[in-house]
Amino acid sequence: MRLSPPACDNINYVHIDFDSDRLTQRVNTKDLSSAEAAAFDMGWAGCITQVLETERGRSAGLLPKDADATLSSCRAAASGGGLEQVSIDSQRDMADKGLVPGAAICVITDQKRVAMAKIDKVTWATNPTIDFSVTTWG
Repeated sequence: MRLSPPACDNINYVHIDFDSDRLTQRVNTKDLSSAEAAAFDMGWAGCITQVLETERGRSAGLLPKDADATLSSCRAAASGGGLEQVSIDSQRDMADKGLVPGAAICVITDQKRVAMAKIDKVTWATNPTIDFSVTTWG
């Protein structure tokens, strides 16, 4: 899965749904039905400052880069929260928040699955592009 900077008009967002075959969708939120919007687990938005946020009814947390990446450790990280809304202003800011290669974002989805998005690579231009390996457990 790749997250690249969304458009700078604050209308377009990258929505993330770990229960879907298509993990990310760049859409105008005004074009979504309430049921479609409710299915997303996280969102990625912003222009100068990037914002990664957990959608309502979901739980997401960070598994540090040296932690064991197992179902139980990921579920515990997600249950602990902490990624409700993370603003990223710079490469250093991202590293200070632990969003570095080897770390993983863990989410409990709307379908009660556990998803782990392990950060493989972060590339910076003006804003970050993040490549993840995704594992889900039912």
